Amino acid sequence: MPGLQAVRILGIVADSERPMERGTAMLTLTENAGTVVSDLVARASETDTAGLRIQQGENRFDIAIAEAPAPSEVVVERAGARVFMDAPVAQVLDEMTLDAVITPEGEIRFALAPQL
Repeated sequence: MPGLQAVRILGIVADSERPMERGTAMLTLTENAGTVVSDLVARASETDTAGLRIQQGENRFDIAIAEAPAPSEVVVERAGARVFMDAPVAQVLDEMTLDAVITPEGEIRFALAPQL
């Protein structure tokens, strides 16, 4: 994927004030997000258990590459892309879709939107 050698990853911004009700759906990834997550993780880690961790930050979600999920974390997979999050974050992101774009400046921007 061109432009990923020197990217700046920005945190995920979403409304974390959503009600904490758990439905039957869970976070999904768009094809773009799956590709970006897979590429980022492959460049940062040599282990096949690695993935992108989403965690609650101050008024936003923070992301980091993790070598493996914690035993208590929820794991979402799409075409080899793995996303880890703890149960409270999974509840907030329930019924949301993660998307990713690479800006002309080479920054990766992740966004969350309600599932359709």
